[in-house]
Amino acid sequence: PGTWSRQQDPATLVLAVKCWPIGDGLFQSRLCRSTDGWQTRQVLDATIHLEQGADLVDEGNVESGPGSIRGLNIVGLPDGSLVVPMYGGFKQDIVWFDFRMNGYLKYPQAWPRQFKYRSWLMRSEDGGLNWHYHGTIAALPELGVEGFGEPNVTLLADGSLMAVLRNKGVEDAQMWMARSHDGGRTWSYPVRTNNPTGN
Repeated sequence: PGTWSRQQDPATLVLAVKCWPIGDGLFQSRLCRSTDGWQTRQVLDATIHLEQGADLVDEGNVESGPGSIRGLNIVGLPDGSLVVPMYGGFKQDIVWFDFRMNGYLKYPQAWPRQFKYRSWLMRSEDGGLNWHYHGTIAALPELGVEGFGEPNVTLLADGSLMAVLRNKGVEDAQMWMARSHDGGRTWSYPVRTNNPTGN
């Protein structure tokens, strides 16, 4: 948009959860902005630039692009850029889920492209219209049966970022934490929190 500012208040923005492929390494989503307390909204196309993004299916076996955008969790950084966490998979993520419910696999391996989650951060320098891969928060398929998903990120007073993520299954979905001291490019090894469940 001609009047769009590269500096946007993250509290006025929401990014849709899903995105879909529009080209090689390109996905599209919807960005909503409201400047009147969500009485009205402006809806715009947002482009997700993720060269390594896989084309996955969700729990309903429906095409879902590279994963889920945590679009209610847009965070503004001191340099004016925006970051948002996502979780899903990259092309190199090919470890099957081994999450069982009542003795049965929750995600049958007959379904294509249902692999353990990774969580990562996307960054925008133009107010949310274009998002580029910024750094992986956690991608450790050896930890847990689902991988690291449902990340939430916050900016702390010291300028670092903290991510809280879920891992394991429905009944014992432990919460994990990681920290970044370089704006989200690199992250500490995730550690388990004292919170027993993420559900």
